[in-house]
Amino acid sequence: MATGGQDAPEVTAKQIPDGSWVSADNRWLWRDSRWQPMPAAGPPGWFWFVSTPGWLPTLLVIGLIGLIPIAGVMNIYGYTIFTARNLRAGYHVLPPANLSYIGLGAPVAVLTLAWSLIAVMLAMLAGLVVGLATYAQSHSLPWTAGLAVPTFFTVLALANLPNLPLFVPALEMSDREGWGIFRIGRLLRHVTQHWRSAWYGAAVVLLWYAMYLAIVLILSAIPFGSILAALVGLPVLAAMVAVPIARFSDPPAGFGKGAANTIAAGWLVFWMLAMAVPWAIGVAAASFVSSHPDQVACVFEPGCFYSTSGNGDAIAKVTRDAQDPTLVTVEVTYINTSGTPAEVNPADYSARTGTGEILLPSSDCAAPAPATVAPGTRLTQQVCFRLPAAADTFDVHLPWIGWDYNTP
Repeated sequence: MATGGQDAPEVTAKQIPDGSWVSADNRWLWRDSRWQPMPAAGPPGWFWFVSTPGWLPTLLVIGLIGLIPIAGVMNIYGYTIFTARNLRAGYHVLPPANLSYIGLGAPVAVLTLAWSLIAVMLAMLAGLVVGLATYAQSHSLPWTAGLAVPTFFTVLALANLPNLPLFVPALEMSDREGWGIFRIGRLLRHVTQHWRSAWYGAAVVLLWYAMYLAIVLILSAIPFGSILAALVGLPVLAAMVAVPIARFSDPPAGFGKGAANTIAAGWLVFWMLAMAVPWAIGVAAASFVSSHPDQVACVFEPGCFYSTSGNGDAIAKVTRDAQDPTLVTVEVTYINTSGTPAEVNPADYSARTGTGEILLPSSDCAAPAPATVAPGTRLTQQVCFRLPAAADTFDVHLPWIGWDYNTP
């Protein structure tokens, strides 16, 4: 094929792996009905694509295609493999942006989806078993949830732990064997035999994750920010991951086994710490709910509030009489969790209307008497207030609690 144009003399063209045409001297790329200069060949860096002809519109189109559910991900993976073929052949060229890569990317996408479903089912089964065993032993709903939920997340995390080091080897193996990547044992051996290459790919993916997180944080403040982040992030992932795939048989000499082991150890530590979080939350929440059932129930009850003081806890329930909205009833339960007796002073009972008028307890309820709450015991008192008008808003002041500004 001989052709020429304003930008280049007449040249002889040849096809590269993605089907595009380049000049015989590898200096020109035929794209958009014209010759465009190609960057010099050599080992590609992580951001090699920014020097290629038409990289921005090409990646944006691939990003738009990537937003299509399932098929978009398949296309992204196939595009990654085709890009790696170009790089492996020595051409720093992004393949044309279209939907022709779905079939090539389908095996890895289907394997990822299938494993995700299996991981979720395993996690649900483990959580169910632990939950049933806990309830059979303790008959405690808080502890059942507090142990079952962390178990679910732990099994899910363990099942997804290999995803990072397996990602690049799966794409590289899929390029050669297609659906053969479903031979999981062969895929695992492929990773262990190319340890440096697998973790070099993992390092690139982690770098992309950091960049993608930054983009998400920046764009989260605007409408449809997550979609815009995916539009930018997905094609960049394809271009970056193509580098470790292309160099799978020859990873950078500077990325030795020590670096690979360091990243692998760091990844393991990260997941261990991540798995500790749901356990800490679950155990802490179960302990609190089991030890403070009244306080927890109060959170979900309208007109109820509680406060913790040096003497212990006070739980107040404020209601208005349905037939007489000027009548407000306050029931307060004092729980002494301290080691000494705690006094309840009835002089601390009062109310305040929205206009600032101070109200003392009314005679609609028996006046609370001074009381002492012994350590480890509780006391319940009731007090009533009569509002000047049914439409009045109000606050109440109670022993141990003080003013509450959230009453009905």
